[in-house]
Amino acid sequence: MSGFAVIRADATPSLGTGHIARCLRFADALGVQGWRCAFAVSAETPETAPRLSDSGYEVFIIDACDEPAAIARHWPDGCDLLLVDHYEREAPFESACRAWAGRIGVIEDLAQRSHDCDFMIDPGAINSHSVRREDMLYLGGPAFAALHPAFREARLNAARRRTDGEVRRIMISFGGGDVDILTASVATSIAEALPDCAIDAVLGIAGPDRSESLSRLKGIGDRISIYSGCGPDRMAAMMARADVGVGAAGGTSWERCCLGLPSVAALIADNQKGNADLLAATGAAKIVDLTGLSSDNVDAVSGGVEKLAGDAEGRTDMAAAAARICDGLGAERLAAIADTDAVTPDGRRIWMRHAIASDIETVYDWQCEPGARTWSHNPEPPGPAVHRHWMEARLDDPACIFSIVMCGDAPVGTIRLDRRKNGYLVSILTGRAFHRMGIGNAALAMARRLVPESDLIAEILPGNAASVGLFAKAGYRQQDEITYVSRATSCRPVREDVPV
Repeated sequence: MSGFAVIRADATPSLGTGHIARCLRFADALGVQGWRCAFAVSAETPETAPRLSDSGYEVFIIDACDEPAAIARHWPDGCDLLLVDHYEREAPFESACRAWAGRIGVIEDLAQRSHDCDFMIDPGAINSHSVRREDMLYLGGPAFAALHPAFREARLNAARRRTDGEVRRIMISFGGGDVDILTASVATSIAEALPDCAIDAVLGIAGPDRSESLSRLKGIGDRISIYSGCGPDRMAAMMARADVGVGAAGGTSWERCCLGLPSVAALIADNQKGNADLLAATGAAKIVDLTGLSSDNVDAVSGGVEKLAGDAEGRTDMAAAAARICDGLGAERLAAIADTDAVTPDGRRIWMRHAIASDIETVYDWQCEPGARTWSHNPEPPGPAVHRHWMEARLDDPACIFSIVMCGDAPVGTIRLDRRKNGYLVSILTGRAFHRMGIGNAALAMARRLVPESDLIAEILPGNAASVGLFAKAGYRQQDEITYVSRATSCRPVREDVPV
């Protein structure tokens, strides 16, 4: 399946560039699957987010009051998918687009807004697997955050934090908005509290306080490095080498989580409240309220960093909690769901989400069902304690992609990809009550879309005709007596490392 997607998002100096950044990631992930993507934006967006202009995607500047009609005139054949990522567009706008959009998806950060959409992505939702209403698929949690591939690739390099007890480097980045004075204030306070630590400070879009901010930052001395206009590759590299991070509780929170970076996350806007609540509830970051900038709450940031620096065990726990909730494959998950139109015979949508700790007992029940392990290398079900230890280790392994297959709002099986030198080893399990419903076929199709640049490998014991048929239907070809391989279907698009 492939098609044409129109993305409605904006970037402004006050709004920042986060909406465009995550929509570009989603467009890239769809492009790998053969989709054509285009952007409909305001006139100031290309200048605010230059990476959009450099991306190669078609960009339509909207200059009419009736946006749905203007977009329909520009693309008279309509689109297969409309993705809306905008704080000022709700149900009336989306309903007006129904005539020319096959499906509508919404990326939402704010609570209590009304939408007319087929699926909603809410990366800041604490509940990562709920369905809000019968006619809308709700994709919640940081595992659906659309991150640049550089963060996924840097994820393995950050594992040292869990055993390294000394803090040597702190990274400060408050995102793409005009927050230079905030960066300077926080950096100065941290430098005074931790005089032996190196600091990387990343400035946002140039604003009226840039010269004053630079002067204050340079006054810290040789141990601070100042960056501006960093692309995702450089940001990922800086996060990977940092020991503690400081930044806003916005979209960059999920980048820090992906790399397991213990952090102090500052609440600097009302639309970050959901993210902040999730980070606090999961133990993935310490939250400080900076909605009213003052010396007291700036000192609270440096105090939080100082406390983390003196608590190696706490940093280890925070790194593990952060890495569990976001693995950097959110854009690929969204693309897999958008590109796979699989339903059960009774019409329920089949989709896939990130496995979490509360799934441990459900997966154990499936493992213990009659016949579930007949064709496993170890046919005996493990004890509950052994299973819990095994699954927790898989959830903590950055090289393991552990997914729960969903049917509507019900978990029905698992598909796990374990990284190997030559690709990913695939393991699949469906609950006994959900056999013969197309679950396995849909799961393999989505897994293929999740890592299109890697080979997928299945090991099937001789005599297991059902699995051979399932994998053969999914395009796997036999290599030897037990090995079946699905070759990589494409490479990720390479984009110039320029700021969004």
